[in-house]
Amino acid sequence: MLASGAVGTSVIENFLLSADCKSTLSAVKAFGAGVKRKGSTVTVSGAKFSSPAKAVDCGNSGTTVRLLAGFAAGRGVKAVFTGDESLSRRPMKRVTEPLKLMGASITCKNGRLPMKLKNAPLHGINYTMPVASAQVKSALLLAALGASDEMRINEKIISRDHSERMLPMFGVKISSSAGKIRMKCGQKLKACRIKVPGDISSAAFF
Repeated sequence: MLASGAVGTSVIENFLLSADCKSTLSAVKAFGAGVKRKGSTVTVSGAKFSSPAKAVDCGNSGTTVRLLAGFAAGRGVKAVFTGDESLSRRPMKRVTEPLKLMGASITCKNGRLPMKLKNAPLHGINYTMPVASAQVKSALLLAALGASDEMRINEKIISRDHSERMLPMFGVKISSSAGKIRMKCGQKLKACRIKVPGDISSAAFF
């Protein structure tokens, strides 16, 4: 997702060919990114996001739709996000409400998919997470890439920090300490090369 909005071409090795990851690849292609896959290596050519001609189907991936909602909100596009029957029953308010506080024009049907996004200027906010959620936190950080001012996120209970670790690899300056995250908005992403390490949670069921 980050590679799709970066300047240049990114290479991702050991890409996990799961259904959720495939949904993300299809989604960023719908927004105009160039994606090529050879085995477990994916090459992504970043591009200026463009509004998709049709609804973006996120399959069964809640991570895809929630993170992409934030990322796309800061890209000056309009889009409609849909998913399968299961995803369409899952709540989306926990991500749409804080995005609205940033200025996003985003609506859902009874708090669920389909989700409609329109172009609107965003600004950073000082947001305290009501519950721990790496998805919501990540959506806000991705939205901040296309916003003005500064983004501050405060976590009472610290959630997974994948985004805080990944953003600097794409040239983004971000600070995180004791549940307090600070990031200057409007930073540009730079293409990079990533080798995804092995993850036991993806290799076995528990």
